[in-house]
Amino acid sequence: MSRLPPAVPALTVAWTLILLSWSLLLPTFRSFDEAAHISGGYALLETGEWPGYQELHLLTWVLDAIPEEHPGYQPITTTSAEPLSFAELRDAAPAGSSDGDVNTIGQHPPGYYALLAGFLAVLPDDVPAHVTVWFLRLTSVALLAPLPLLLGHGARRLRAPPAAVVAAAAGPLLVPQLGALGGTVTNDNLLTAAAAVVTVLAVRIATGDLTRTAAVLTGGALAVALLTKAFALVLVPVVVAAYLLAGRRGGVLRTAAVRLVLAGAVAALGGWWWIANLVRYGTVQPAGHRPALPGGPLDPLEGLGDYWHEAVIRVPVRFFASLSIQIGHQPPPFSYTLTTGLFTVMVVAAVVVLARRASFGLRRADAALLLAPFVGCAAAMIAGTWPLYLRTGEPLGLQGRYLFPGFAGLTLVLALGGPAMLPRRLRSAAAVAVVVAGGVFTGLSMRRVLGFHWAERDSSVIDGLRAIEAWGPAPGWLLWLLALGYLGTLAWVGRSLIAGEALAPQRPPRTAGAASQRDRATPRRR
Repeated sequence: MSRLPPAVPALTVAWTLILLSWSLLLPTFRSFDEAAHISGGYALLETGEWPGYQELHLLTWVLDAIPEEHPGYQPITTTSAEPLSFAELRDAAPAGSSDGDVNTIGQHPPGYYALLAGFLAVLPDDVPAHVTVWFLRLTSVALLAPLPLLLGHGARRLRAPPAAVVAAAAGPLLVPQLGALGGTVTNDNLLTAAAAVVTVLAVRIATGDLTRTAAVLTGGALAVALLTKAFALVLVPVVVAAYLLAGRRGGVLRTAAVRLVLAGAVAALGGWWWIANLVRYGTVQPAGHRPALPGGPLDPLEGLGDYWHEAVIRVPVRFFASLSIQIGHQPPPFSYTLTTGLFTVMVVAAVVVLARRASFGLRRADAALLLAPFVGCAAAMIAGTWPLYLRTGEPLGLQGRYLFPGFAGLTLVLALGGPAMLPRRLRSAAAVAVVVAGGVFTGLSMRRVLGFHWAERDSSVIDGLRAIEAWGPAPGWLLWLLALGYLGTLAWVGRSLIAGEALAPQRPPRTAGAASQRDRATPRRR
């Protein structure tokens, strides 16, 4: 198999810089449920236990890091007061007052919070609270940084030409919300990363990789996903289907079944949580923290219109770029027309690719396999939120980020299917267009965040950067270092694309060893 085009590592570096930027651009605790996730990490660290559903409580001293004069922002302010550490906030809390309301993230498995607890255990107690949160955000950056490389390898495995490989690697840039989420503390990042690994490994399996190594790696990534969030359950049938495809295509069903059992045994290290839920609560995922309507559930026919309206508005904008600007409190950073239109085009394009017999090495069965996580997450979200809406009258749980476990598969389908439908001479231009459009969309999103979260909407970029330098958790020189990194990476990506190096096939030299392996693979005549 040929190597990845040079633009792919360049895009990976650019994506890492974007994630680092988002870790500074979104103020502390402004991201959805960030305080609850950190409270869960501290609770697990202090007690060594993860209580059952509705038994985990918020630690009030963690919430005390949100100052009254700057709600939703980091603890440091323009006053001369020194920011406090979480240890100081904990010690200053009145005795017996540490447990607050029910922490809704207690319905999730403990995997991600064990990761947080491990990092919190090694951080010094005197680190200011907002700096501690930033350090935890850097773990999210590390989790999602390899995403372009993973997508590039997945596209290469499906025999995509260099242009399609570059388009796949640039896919994350087209969804600014993915980058914004990747710069905050949330269990969605661990799930998205683990799901991407499972997806790329499923591609390898479906295209003939029936090695023990692939089975163990797939089972391990699936175990991590299952111990993170319920949406990981949609990945289980994907792995099963990948092995069935491999066994059927190669006529080695028995070998495929043995490897599937091995992958399942490893995945059971994370799947036990859901079996325990069935035993304890009679359901895989207990949910619902809001009171029911006093007059009883809504009539399904009467509630369907409002539910659909809320879904069409909320899911696309929260998938592409809500950027922690809450719906209903402020106008969204981009119009509903734009985000809903992009979402519609994305879904329609995926259906068109699925209808094709093949797109390079992506056959129809492969496309269905890759789209299954996205479709499964959407179905699970609807199945969970629709009864909840009828019971409470609130459109809870309609989150675009819940679809991110299917992001890798969806991106591979679109990245291969789009160029396959274009004339050969236009494929390179299409890849360049994806990179440019992703960069522009991400840049505009960052500009909106500077205006909303750090300064006035009509203020300059410099004003926003000065606010981050004054209130943010990182030293001011890091902003300059990021700026230099962007200039260098932009030149790297631009040189690859303009010179054509990124899109030219990179073939490894033929060696005697490779030739002998090819000869051994050729069946002998009887």
